Amino acid sequence: MRTIQLAILSMLFVAEYTESIGQERLLPIVVDKMYGFINASGAEVISPQYIEGHSFSDGYSLVKKGRWLQSGEAIDLHTGYLTTQGEFKSVHGFDLLGTFHEGLARARRPGFLAFTWSQWGFIDTSLVAAIEPAYDDVGDFSEGLAWVELKEVFLFVVISDTYGYVDKGGKLVIPCRFERAGNFSEGLANVSIDGKRGFINRSGDVVIDARFERVRPFSTGLAAVQVGGKWGYIDTLGSVVIEPGFDDARSFSDGLALVR
Repeated sequence: MRTIQLAILSMLFVAEYTESIGQERLLPIVVDKMYGFINASGAEVISPQYIEGHSFSDGYSLVKKGRWLQSGEAIDLHTGYLTTQGEFKSVHGFDLLGTFHEGLARARRPGFLAFTWSQWGFIDTSLVAAIEPAYDDVGDFSEGLAWVELKEVFLFVVISDTYGYVDKGGKLVIPCRFERAGNFSEGLANVSIDGKRGFINRSGDVVIDARFERVRPFSTGLAAVQVGGKWGYIDTLGSVVIEPGFDDARSFSDGLALVR
């Protein structure tokens, strides 16, 4: 008898890996290393037949077809999107795909000739390009914006590597001028300047100076930050509200945060 392992580690993991369909939610399962989906009653809705599966979002789950060899190697790989009705949809012209966020998913178009580079853009739920690939990397959309990376290369040497943000129309609304960039959360996004992390607003203005070694996104008005190897918390004004003293710290939820 096949052993079914639910791909759920906690109730938080369940919440992350579900998609509402009317009154129904789909949950991923793993059977003999293959992914499928059940509903909240435990009934199998999509049989396990994919070697990789992700959470449903905007009506799609990013999945990967293929088969396992006895050696543990996966072959005959084909990535696409699964509808909630179990229909597999291919996406043409892209070799790497992401999960959907706010109606858009990151997608990479491969280079076609020698010395041409793969570039990232975004597809919409019709599975065609909504923002033409023009970047070296992109992030997921969050609060209407997504970070993008632009590199300048001369004779195979990277002479500039900067990050900015685009809106859903593909407009570069925050110019590429940061060393690194993260997703927006509660109106703020973390960026790197001179090797340190700080936060900008949606206009691209630095509102919390880059003085931290590492940071996590804001949640319920607080963000975990690392100073001198220790983690603490700041508020949206950049004031320290919990002194750095933890070896690790995660985002707050329902008034509590996981720390070590």
